[in-house]
Amino acid sequence: MVLRWSVDRHRPGVTTRRHRKVSPVTPQELLDKQDSYDAPAVGAGLSAARVRSAATRGAVRVSPDSCFRIASLTKVFTCTALVKTMRDNSIPLGTAVIELLPDLAPGWRADVRLAIEQILGQVSGLRESVGSTALAALAALGDGPRALQEAAELVVDTGNEHEPGARWSSYNGNYLLAGAVLAALSGTSYERAVEKALLGPWNGSTVSDGRSALQARCVSADGYRAIAQRWC
Repeated sequence: MVLRWSVDRHRPGVTTRRHRKVSPVTPQELLDKQDSYDAPAVGAGLSAARVRSAATRGAVRVSPDSCFRIASLTKVFTCTALVKTMRDNSIPLGTAVIELLPDLAPGWRADVRLAIEQILGQVSGLRESVGSTALAALAALGDGPRALQEAAELVVDTGNEHEPGARWSSYNGNYLLAGAVLAALSGTSYERAVEKALLGPWNGSTVSDGRSALQARCVSADGYRAIAQRWC
């Protein structure tokens, strides 16, 4: 592929047009120039004009079938599933979170005006008390709706540091709340709610070890194909 750029410069009675050939750069060349910070393996993919390519590097061999922790990519699953579920139930995104999680009301210390759209947009203003240490402790809660509800209780128990909507800050606690709302609206576990709303209809059942987004251990790159075609 050859890329070209052109510029027209207009002066009185003069028009100049320039062309310069630019050598194509492959994903592998780009990846090889990056610092991998001693990671045992790195994989990268590029999708442009319906053409997909991949690149890898590191001491451990990886391929499109290799499994990786998907980490905060679960937020995309959670957000999409929740917005779809709310739309299907004619619930506005401006609805207060506490209205959809009434069981949390007794210990609620957060701003009661906090809306679904604000937790999804990371502008909740919640006090960010659930950090990496707390998240590790949450893993001991196990699986199921009750575990997620307990995690949500920890998030709202410490209240707001800023007024909702006043500032942006990426905080995992926002999506613990979002996951709890999704489970509550669906009347089932978070995992089954995501499978029902997204993974099943979009043929994304290859995700993880039988679980869905929040607790997914790994995802085959090919497993995203059906979903990515609809998102991108």
